Amino acid sequence: MPRAYLNTLYCMPNKLFEYLSAGLPILYNIHLQDVGNFVQHIGNVGFAVDFSKPQSVAHGLRGLQLLDLCEMRKKIVEMKPEYHWNKQAELFEGYIRNILKEDECDHECKATILDHQPA
Repeated sequence: MPRAYLNTLYCMPNKLFEYLSAGLPILYNIHLQDVGNFVQHIGNVGFAVDFSKPQSVAHGLRGLQLLDLCEMRKKIVEMKPEYHWNKQAELFEGYIRNILKEDECDHECKATILDHQPA
């Protein structure tokens, strides 16, 4: 495995969600625990491989051929509402609101942060 930075170890790549939304199975790095935990939480939607070992990648690719894509897509459709960006944005906003409640930020600062809308 190439040098593992903390961001690499603990991130949830956008591509993961894009592939799942498209109904595509996932091959993920065996060293990325959070990605692995997420894929296992959803169900049988992909395989962990060690990308530094060609045999592991080949095994993962063979495994993808054996997946029941219809069943996998049903699981993805079931999990979409939970992991859709709108739901995640609500959760994130809740975390930010809790942090701001605990912070000594004045009322004007809080209003500016919470009312900001992306361009």
